[in-house]
Amino acid sequence: MISAALRAPTAAAPPWQLGAVELSQAFANGSLSPVEALDSTLERMRVVQPRINALVACDLEGARATAQASALRWRRGA
Repeated sequence: MISAALRAPTAAAPPWQLGAVELSQAFANGSLSPVEALDSTLERMRVVQPRINALVACDLEGARATAQASALRWRRGA
C-alpha cells in the first residue's frame, strides 16, 4: 500500500478522504479551507453513522469554531 504522503492528491477525492499532508497542502494553496474539510467530514459521518454506529458524541459547535479559527490562521499565513 502506498502511504498518503507518497500519493499525488487527486482532484476527484473528497476532502474527507485526504490525509494530513494533502489537507495541509490544500489549505496552504487556498484550494480548500478547514471549514470545507469539516463540512465534507460531517457529511460523510451523516451518511455512514447509521450503518456503523461509531460515534457516541460529536461537538459540532466546537468543531465548527475550531475549523473557522484554523481557516483564519491559514489565510493570515500563520
